[in-house]
Amino acid sequence: MTNAIAPTKPNNIKTDKHPPAPTKTVQRNPRKKVSPAPVVHLSKQDMVIAMLKQSMGVTITDLTIATGWQAHSIRGVISAVLKKKLNLNIVSERSAEGLRRYRIAEMESV
Repeated sequence: MTNAIAPTKPNNIKTDKHPPAPTKTVQRNPRKKVSPAPVVHLSKQDMVIAMLKQSMGVTITDLTIATGWQAHSIRGVISAVLKKKLNLNIVSERSAEGLRRYRIAEMESV
């Protein structure tokens, strides 16, 4: 019978698998967090109004591309919402190329 003696570990060798976690540092003058500027989301109606305010005006095709609406929906917004409800002065003009352009004209004061 042999009695095996387990080897002992020397005291100067660390057996931890993970190094100690670093200590937290404290900032003495923490920087103020600057909040980003608020993002302004325009509604599609606001987009149509902004495009109609251009001096040259805008075509129905331009408005359908910008909003994703169909042409009859654009015409409905122009006639019902912009003209009747918001009382904007919408002018329709046909150019020499045959394109119809819509724009918001200044109201004439009497």
